[in-house]
Amino acid sequence: AKTKPTNIRCLEGYAGVAEIYLWRWKMLKREIEAKKNTITTDKQYMRIQEAKANAKQACQALQGYSKVFIIARPRAWLWQGVYDWENGKPKKAHQAWQKSLSIATELKMPYEQALVYQEMGQHPEIPGQPQHLQQAQTLFEEMEVIYFN
Repeated sequence: AKTKPTNIRCLEGYAGVAEIYLWRWKMLKREIEAKKNTITTDKQYMRIQEAKANAKQACQALQGYSKVFIIARPRAWLWQGVYDWENGKPKKAHQAWQKSLSIATELKMPYEQALVYQEMGQHPEIPGQPQHLQQAQTLFEEMEVIYFN
């Protein structure tokens, strides 16, 4: 995160770190939400805040990487959208996902398109949610990628 990216082959490393930190933050939040009637301890709250900070930093590092290597832009906006969604900003998340989709389409990157459609399809609140899942499945099948919904 503190050095300028110099290797195009590091996309999955940058993106993977962001994905894992976002997943951890999401799971910690869901764990607390599942225990609605219990008191959130300071330790639990600190774990969530730490996971959020790590996710933010990883997304920022991926955005920096994407400024050097254009092929990372769709994934950077995908994970930025997830960060925004988890941070309670669904409109901003949807804008990030649309940006990701637009760039992936322009660059002819169907795998990245499928990832965005899959993510948008995970949120019933988003208009067209069933179509997003269908589009993800179609793209994955065209690429012969095993699709998990």
